[in-house]
Amino acid sequence: MRRVLTSHGHEAVTSEEVLGVIQRFDEMVVEGAVLGDLTAAAAELMNADVFALDALNDRATPGAEIGHELLRTLSEQSRTREVLRLELDGATVHAAALEHGPGRLGVVWTTKGHDWTETDELVLERFAQAASIAIQQEHRRATTWSAASAPKLAGLVTGELDEQGRADAVRAANLNGQLRYAVVALSLDPPGAASAAVAIAAVGRALDGERAGWRPVTGLTAPMLIATSDAANARVLTSAVADAARSGWRLHIGVGEPVAPEDLDRSAVGAREALAYGVSGGADGVTLSADLGAIQLLARIPPGDVQRNADVAALSNLADAGAGVSDLTLLMTYCETGTMRKTGERLALHHSSVEYRLRRIEELLGFSVSTPGGRFRAQVGIMVVRMMRTGDIV
Repeated sequence: MRRVLTSHGHEAVTSEEVLGVIQRFDEMVVEGAVLGDLTAAAAELMNADVFALDALNDRATPGAEIGHELLRTLSEQSRTREVLRLELDGATVHAAALEHGPGRLGVVWTTKGHDWTETDELVLERFAQAASIAIQQEHRRATTWSAASAPKLAGLVTGELDEQGRADAVRAANLNGQLRYAVVALSLDPPGAASAAVAIAAVGRALDGERAGWRPVTGLTAPMLIATSDAANARVLTSAVADAARSGWRLHIGVGEPVAPEDLDRSAVGAREALAYGVSGGADGVTLSADLGAIQLLARIPPGDVQRNADVAALSNLADAGAGVSDLTLLMTYCETGTMRKTGERLALHHSSVEYRLRRIEELLGFSVSTPGGRFRAQVGIMVVRMMRTGDIV
């Protein structure tokens, strides 16, 4: 078996090795191997310590104490499926995110820093892919709700069902007609920092702690679930926000009004509006529709009027996706704090970086945010933009 050197001085991986590594992990996935088995296989192939953090099922392999710190670091990087070399607390770490659709399920890594080869890189990449599949399979096996009821539940929330369809959906989802439920809408910042399934699971764990009945609503354009109204409160849901913060992403939650099961579409409207205001309002992560008051009227401005407004058009052009803190989040935080230093402290950014970005944002907006009037103008505009963007949540 002939080996060659790459331009980086590493031995290039041979086609036989590539096929062997791919086959090893593919066979394990087909056989239903769990995360621990996959981790052991990766460690054997790399002859090094290998670790994994499963954010979906909220667990980690032994010795994986830095997992959440790694996720926070990866949240600041551009989204990539490639292995990244990072320096963490003076040690070299090679890490790969567990990707699922537009978000992340966790991270795998090794502390092997010396004699790093292309084979090691291949192993870590294939391990990450296999681990992502394995933890999703485990999550599905542990789920108590019926996946067959998901389409009907989505129809109930969107209001697309007739009276008979609503009754069928309530029965299929095993909802108690004597209880009141609230729709809980979620958003993530940065948007790709975690999978929608991870966000739903984090809220689900908080609700499980209250022995609450809840169901995920799948097939929509944003993560959403329904829960018994007594448990869907700020005290319970704030713990899910804190859980998300450990991994470096911000979870925002909007809660609709409590309703009978067949009226969940009405609660969904309030959840969407609460979520949009909460994201732009910089709240502690949880916003109840009952607390919006007159602000709720912003969501009911005719779309045509919204789209023709110059401030809304300018704010819509601001970056609100990708890694790190979005321009809209930075601008809204500055509007709240009134100082660049406090904005930097809240968002973990250097104040000089805040100043540079704000000056660039002002150029795009065409007005200054250094005055109270300018900041209020920007706040209202951001609320409208966010509500416009969450308009298709259901």
